[in-house]
Amino acid sequence: MRALALIAAAATAGTPAPAPGLYCSLSGERMPISIRAGGIGIDGLDCARAVYSPGRVRSEACYANGGAVVTLDVELGQTADGELIHDMEIYRLRGAGAPCP
Repeated sequence: MRALALIAAAATAGTPAPAPGLYCSLSGERMPISIRAGGIGIDGLDCARAVYSPGRVRSEACYANGGAVVTLDVELGQTADGELIHDMEIYRLRGAGAPCP
């Protein structure tokens, strides 16, 4: 339920692009999300020229395993604390130390 409320709040907040870095899922059961200048790594895709809008991210050029090129249009919310919400999971920016579980 917390994730639903956070997604709804983030979608209406006019959220800026997330801070660069590696975001780990709080449950440890999902692949990390990587944010870099102009791009994003999400759901196993490496996407260039990512465009953020409140509650969404889009890219016309994402590379999948095997070199397939696909488009991306998925929900990606951001809380006031900088956490990301994607596919009903909360992701937190990883600090120094161990990689994501």
